[in-house]
Amino acid sequence: MSVKFYKNDNRVIKIEPNPFKKLKTKFKMRVKRMQGGKPVVNSSGAVQYKDEEPKNLTRVPGTGKKLCHARIPGGVNSGLDIMVTNPYKDEDFFTVEWAERVLKDKPKVLLQYLLEYECGFEHNYLTSRIPEGAQASDKQNRKFFEKPESKPGLNGNVTILNMSNIIDRINYYTILAHKEVANTFTEIDPATGDNFDAWWYIVDSDEKDKHELTKIEKETKAAAALEGLRESNSEAIQQMARALDIEEASDRNLTKAKAATLVYNYYNQNMDCYDNFMDYYAEWKDAARRDRFIAASEVFNYVKSGVISYRNGKYTWIKKGEEGRPSETFMRKSKTDLINNFLLDPSYQEEVDLLQEEYEEKIR
Repeated sequence: MSVKFYKNDNRVIKIEPNPFKKLKTKFKMRVKRMQGGKPVVNSSGAVQYKDEEPKNLTRVPGTGKKLCHARIPGGVNSGLDIMVTNPYKDEDFFTVEWAERVLKDKPKVLLQYLLEYECGFEHNYLTSRIPEGAQASDKQNRKFFEKPESKPGLNGNVTILNMSNIIDRINYYTILAHKEVANTFTEIDPATGDNFDAWWYIVDSDEKDKHELTKIEKETKAAAALEGLRESNSEAIQQMARALDIEEASDRNLTKAKAATLVYNYYNQNMDCYDNFMDYYAEWKDAARRDRFIAASEVFNYVKSGVISYRNGKYTWIKKGEEGRPSETFMRKSKTDLINNFLLDPSYQEEVDLLQEEYEEKIR
């Protein structure tokens, strides 16, 4: 996590619920087991229950949760125990003695110290070294992270933090460190993010707009590619479905319409699927590389027909000799290896012809 400290910060931070989050996956309903319209009972006559995911579930606006700090050895994860660039290192005058000792001539210092100085707190008031449980006798001298205001609340609405407000400012850095809040919109993108399971994200309007534009551009490119395959006089769209190893494409009577639907659903799954589709489309468009695209679809056919076996990531074809007895085994370590170093290798043309004959015989 990259954190930057802003001197005399007066930004307004917006936090929104993750729009990709499937709320229902966090909940289960206990329902009666039913058979023939009647509850199922056991041998003792007790009604049997099962857990189900709710089909529809919506967070009521205004409901939410308090973000508690995770316990770490020696204290809590406050989000302030990180070193940041010190804008006060060349300062000539400090309003309190401890600040000159801690901040002057230091290129980097703890974020905790900078916030304590700018917010007017005593030194170590924002410490994360908090023992478990607060004693009643300590209530008068409690540190910030022992108090209720140190636990920010987020809900199903947009949350606004005014960095000119002391509590909001400290809570912002606590929120940054919390695993349930993504620091950027990119992190929650199901296609590319590494924190897409977060409940909320911190909004950067420029980043969000750029992401949406990129998404629209990719959808437009993919739609144009799909249409190009569909309008082709060949079986390009069916071949694409097979090159992508889509299980339902094994139907030998696969129509263009069905294949187009399969391909559309495939490339909309995630960014890897999108990239895979666009790579194969580029091969199909390029006459010099189209044989690679066709070979990829043929690999699918060979495997599904059982002519080539696929196990543990390896492809194996057993060449048959006289009277159908095995005479030679060809094994390749990957799909790319099979295409480059067998199907499209001129030195194996005779074997590839035999492989094709075996496949055609198999599907008659």
